[in-house]
Amino acid sequence: FFIKLKYFKVYDAVLATPEPASFQFMLHGLAEFSVDAANARLGLELPKAGLTAQYLSPVPLELRQWDGFPMSMSRGAQFPNQWHVEAATKEKRAEIQMITVLAPHRAGKSAPCTAERLESGSSVGVRVRRGGETVTVAFRKSGVTAEASLGELAFDALFAFARSGSAAPPP
Repeated sequence: FFIKLKYFKVYDAVLATPEPASFQFMLHGLAEFSVDAANARLGLELPKAGLTAQYLSPVPLELRQWDGFPMSMSRGAQFPNQWHVEAATKEKRAEIQMITVLAPHRAGKSAPCTAERLESGSSVGVRVRRGGETVTVAFRKSGVTAEASLGELAFDALFAFARSGSAAPPP
């Protein structure tokens, strides 16, 4: 879900694994990430742009970072070194509904961004505050056939979107 050139929200719903498993979510970059494991937050700064990423998991995550590749990636082409961050669930589960917020910015111009996971019986979502604007996105949970709701949002579609407290169609 991409909102007005300000941020992306990634909603991963992994449902009904045959048996409980650990889930891993990966991000890759061309420089080392700053990692705030306690808040499941990452930062990346490159010469022209940067990124703040935040995982909004229903369960605790363990973050680890490394660079390079386990095998040669050349095959005649030159690939720059890459850094990798894995966010893995600490406990095994049969399913997970993860939200990741990605907030890009121009180099050196990161705007403070806060993200809060929201959940109801029928949906899961996120409220993001950045630059004086508040955006809420709700995603219908799998298997929900009736109207879904999250706070003041009620919807029949796969997702709903509200900006600065008033309902609006998705951008």
